[in-house]
Amino acid sequence: MPLQGSGNIALSQIASEFSDSSPHQLTEFYRNGSLVPSTKTVTGSNVTVTNTNITTASHANRGLPYTHVPQFNTGGLYKHVLWADNGNTGYLDVNFTIPTTGTYSWSATQWIGNDYGVRGIFTMDIGSLRVLNNHQLPNPLTGTSGSFTVSNTANITAGTVVTLDFEWNSYGWAGNYFNFGGSSTDNRTPLIQSDINTNVPTSGNINMTNFYSAEDT
Repeated sequence: MPLQGSGNIALSQIASEFSDSSPHQLTEFYRNGSLVPSTKTVTGSNVTVTNTNITTASHANRGLPYTHVPQFNTGGLYKHVLWADNGNTGYLDVNFTIPTTGTYSWSATQWIGNDYGVRGIFTMDIGSLRVLNNHQLPNPLTGTSGSFTVSNTANITAGTVVTLDFEWNSYGWAGNYFNFGGSSTDNRTPLIQSDINTNVPTSGNINMTNFYSAEDT
């Protein structure tokens, strides 16, 4: 927990907060050194993506619970569960704007029956960065049935446009899923970098009062 905000602070308290082994010297505790961080990651408030757009869509709607048509700001920030059946091909193009700088989670899943050559193709651009480049699931193509998933997180600046392109074929049943959210894919609270320990200098003169309310991550 953070150190006290007033009164006397002992060097041993600073060492305990920042997990320093003895002997201790105050100059060990410059900010951005090996012990005292300048930022920490916190869970932000709910956000809502803006400028939402679905430019093209073609898929078989098999009804609930099999199909959840593309949705923005419901649970997570974006999600769909779509199917293309009996030799049909599904495709979908989506884009939206991120309102708050932070870390966001995403996952892409393709479900297939025991049909060799059935695959989902996922492309995702975050601003000018191509995160998924015609990524095929399953990859390599197999005749194995089941679900195949790729997931990760991305640090995204406010105002960045996320562009998603999906295409998947079928023989029998083939389901295409995508979720995009905050600290998890089913919520709207991104992880945000917060500045901490701003009173602790990075070099030069340093004294005990610089550590009022200082904290480790």
